[in-house]
Amino acid sequence: MKNFGRMTWASLAVLWVALGIGCGSASGQTTSPAGESTALAVVDASPKSLRAGIDEILAGKVDEGIADVKRAHERSPDDVLAAAAERAVTAYHEVSAAAEAQRQAEYATTVLRIQRGMMSQDAVADLGDRRKALRTKIREMSVAYSRAVTSETFAEASEKTLPQLQETTLAKLAESRKALAEATAIIKELPEESTYSKTFIQLSESADASMEALEAVWKDATFETPAEQKETAVALMEAEEPLYDTLADLETVVADQPWKISLIQARVAKQIAAPADKMREQAWYVEMIGKVEARGEAAKELASRPWRSDTAPADTKCDACDTIVAQDGALLVKDGAVACSQACANKFDSTKWYDSLTAFAGLEDLEHDNTTFQERCKEVRSHVRVLRLYGGTPTTTTRPATAQVPESDEEEDDDTQISWKDMTEGIDLEMVKKAITRTSVDYVTIPDYRKMTLGALRSIRVLAETPQSANSFPKLADEKLRLEFIAAIDRLTENVREKDNVEYSALILNLNNVDRASQRTVGIEKAVLAMEFADGFLSELDPFSNMIWPFDLNDFKKSTQGKFFGVGIQITKDEGEPLRVVTPLRGSPAFEKGIKAGDLILTVDGTSTRKIKLDKLITMIMGPAGTKVTFEIERRGLLEPITVVVERREISIQTVKGWKIKSDGNYDFLIDEANKIAYVRLTQFSEDTSEDLRAMLDKMAKDGVRSLIMDLRYNPGGYLRSAVEVANEFINKGRIVSTAGQQTPNAQEINAREGGRFLEGDLVVLINEGSASAAEIVSGALKDYKRATIIGERTYGKGSVQNVIEINRDKAYLKLTTAYYYLPEGRRLHRETGSTQWGVDPDIRVSMTPKQLRRWLDIRRKTDLLLEDPGEELDNDLQNQYKADLPLNLAVMVLRLKQIQKAGE
Repeated sequence: MKNFGRMTWASLAVLWVALGIGCGSASGQTTSPAGESTALAVVDASPKSLRAGIDEILAGKVDEGIADVKRAHERSPDDVLAAAAERAVTAYHEVSAAAEAQRQAEYATTVLRIQRGMMSQDAVADLGDRRKALRTKIREMSVAYSRAVTSETFAEASEKTLPQLQETTLAKLAESRKALAEATAIIKELPEESTYSKTFIQLSESADASMEALEAVWKDATFETPAEQKETAVALMEAEEPLYDTLADLETVVADQPWKISLIQARVAKQIAAPADKMREQAWYVEMIGKVEARGEAAKELASRPWRSDTAPADTKCDACDTIVAQDGALLVKDGAVACSQACANKFDSTKWYDSLTAFAGLEDLEHDNTTFQERCKEVRSHVRVLRLYGGTPTTTTRPATAQVPESDEEEDDDTQISWKDMTEGIDLEMVKKAITRTSVDYVTIPDYRKMTLGALRSIRVLAETPQSANSFPKLADEKLRLEFIAAIDRLTENVREKDNVEYSALILNLNNVDRASQRTVGIEKAVLAMEFADGFLSELDPFSNMIWPFDLNDFKKSTQGKFFGVGIQITKDEGEPLRVVTPLRGSPAFEKGIKAGDLILTVDGTSTRKIKLDKLITMIMGPAGTKVTFEIERRGLLEPITVVVERREISIQTVKGWKIKSDGNYDFLIDEANKIAYVRLTQFSEDTSEDLRAMLDKMAKDGVRSLIMDLRYNPGGYLRSAVEVANEFINKGRIVSTAGQQTPNAQEINAREGGRFLEGDLVVLINEGSASAAEIVSGALKDYKRATIIGERTYGKGSVQNVIEINRDKAYLKLTTAYYYLPEGRRLHRETGSTQWGVDPDIRVSMTPKQLRRWLDIRRKTDLLLEDPGEELDNDLQNQYKADLPLNLAVMVLRLKQIQKAGE
């Protein structure tokens, strides 16, 4: 490598033009094209220091490298290369410093919210009945505020609607402030001041001040011209910002179970925390972990205990439905809990099991290396599954005549109930035996049969020991028979534990023994035993291996049939809430009908979406091409829901996107025109991805692109062939990926071929934990060959191959992991329980906080959806998107430095 400070005229001129430097010095003296030296000489800018700084950055030591580059420029301020490098690192450093300040503030806010949540949980008993009234008022406040118009809606609204939006919002803000004042009054009535009351009043005063400021902006809003409307929208956005955290804090301190909010926020804090924060060593963290674990254990123990019959004293309230039971009325009780019917007893137990699952699932995520939390989570999840499937109310159970039904009692969620009889129809023991045999032969590794057998027996035991299972299997209500059956399972379990060697035949033997024990005692249907036994042993293998039973077959076949017909919306759903539109897809029927991001779909063809699970709602929305689906939509800023009828058609998803969408629907890929740096985003790997990418690479070549950023963040994967073809555009020889399993111990290699479109230019690949499967194969191959600099966060770690094996023609199949993917250097991609290495690690690690991610994705969704080029507005949005995207800023800096590095060779 030649000195960075010494260049030919030709290479220096190219660099000047590319970096926008110009061909002159501060004094205006120039060098002639013939290379004759004038007063401007290329100064030797401590090339070793500059080169070392760039190398440090490329090796992942970004802060150290930036400091070295700046020192090199300070020593030789007239050196062209040092000046160009200094500008590149300074531009990134300004963005990263602001992002770090945001991270620290967000972490501090999140920690404070965690502490407030745990403090509020401790105050629950002291507040008594006031807590419910407080929650009601804060809920009224939040609902009123949510129906006010946002700055984004204001900015996009037509001129005619703006006066009405202003009037509506001012009314909703007044309504929200009134509810907040009433909530504060409840707290001020408390007989004694406490930490809780002080905190609540502080938050309420802060929220009211922010709402008053927002109200003032709305009152003074002007919108006679587009410029005024835009200026007002910016002012509204700035006034809205302080309210988000304060309102979230208020909702935390009045939550029904604030510890759950704290647990969620602790998982957020884990994402935000830097190593220097030493989060797991902090006193608040250790205390929270202990309290949540205690709550999880207490909820599990309470849910496990049986109910007993009793009679009600005066004014007894049901803990499940708040019904007041008449004196001497029939009750079910246990450990201070009261249920007015078997249905309410089931509901109470279900709530406790879910509380326990929430606790241990959260703890497992926070303390991923804690095997106790892993086992507790698995155990509780099994109980929840059994309760959901078999714990339903017997048909003879009704609400007792002594129960007074409250006016607000909600209807039961009948739409989502699936009968276990439907689920198990057509299943038999022979299917399970065949699945055991095929697992022993075809699984990716030799299975741990002891672990699998214990998992199967544990699944049967959970079914038997869950009291609510007697609602489906009456003989389990006979305590003697139930205990006899459990004792038989325990003997089989102990026998497996004591054996020196456990083969696959032990699974079949124990299945037969379980069946015989059931027939002697509790008489559980063979189909149920078969399903529970199979699910028990398969759960010990991996998350992707499972049975496809007769009940699942139709849905499975639909999922494997190529094209689908729908309306073109991405959707999400919170439990008990309406379906929410994440974004409509550009050019889709939903987009053409004006459906917007953030819309709440209240009904689908007249059926409420609140209590229906997401997968069922997707099925309801999809259908044959040409048919129609009717949505009732609640949109922020509109007083009444609107009805939208959309015709289904084939949805074509564009998976290759550039930086800027043009008015003709094509993309501009240049993110840095001066330096010819292009940007391409692959959203997934479909059948058309590689072909579309090749076309775009051909266009880039004509445009003189020198460097490329390929964005694979949140790419969930797709077709293996597509991934190989994409990688092949950047690699023209060697192994791209290999697979190996028990049946194929010698790796099956997939190699590159000659003819890639982008074999020489500098390349950066952006990844994060949402990059999975095929995205990991591409980024991993490019990393192993050092063909690209990988920037971002470690990928998901989904590197396994599943095959669908026929067990019984047109009745049952086994989806089984049969192989793992291996990167060119031989490393396995797949993440296993307890593993410390998986996926693809970045060369340069950089992350974003949840709030930063939301802002970036919100802007990106907006730029993705523009149908026509609005000129300056789109350019401004793209500029804001770039500023909000720290990894992308780092990628651009790295490619600029690589160009400088090459120019100095």
